[in-house]
Amino acid sequence: MRLIARIRYEADGYSLASTDGLRAHDTTVVWYNALPSMGSSTSPPIGVTLRRGFPLSGGQWALSSVTVTDERDEFGRQGLMRADVRGGSRHALLQALACSSPRPPDGNTALRIPPQMIVSAAFALLLRRHVHLASVDVLPADTRAHEAMFTSLVSSLLLLRVPFTGFTSVSFYPTDRLPLRGIRLQTREACANKGMERDK
Repeated sequence: MRLIARIRYEADGYSLASTDGLRAHDTTVVWYNALPSMGSSTSPPIGVTLRRGFPLSGGQWALSSVTVTDERDEFGRQGLMRADVRGGSRHALLQALACSSPRPPDGNTALRIPPQMIVSAAFALLLRRHVHLASVDVLPADTRAHEAMFTSLVSSLLLLRVPFTGFTSVSFYPTDRLPLRGIRLQTREACANKGMERDK
């Protein structure tokens, strides 16, 4: 897949730089989907990386690789994100997912997921519902098994040509625009609030 855009935080906000002559419609789609949805007062966990995929015009797809950095904005809020967005055909997306999928801890590269999971996710997406694989407070130190399973699920749905508006390997906020989600990760504020509740 070819690099089509970069998103960085500059001075007073995020900016998108097109690197491959994006159409106006696709530029808008990339702008609204390449970074995960966040609450105005929440901060994503530093160091998290995630992948977000969504369709563009003409049957093309975009794959956004996002990193949460330790950089701060002008108000001192930490956790600014950066994204490199690549575009290509559905086949190119499948190849990119296969090449970037981590090997599970047991070394099994031919990971198979239960057919019922694929069917359940497909029906939920067709009904325009959101699909989560897991919800955790703290990102596990070793996420290879989960990421490999999520990649396998996404690839299966793409091969079956199930219509859906995108996927994200990690989400931080309930209103994320992309319906197929891997780990639903709590923000630092949410985890802190839970800790305060337990202390009461």
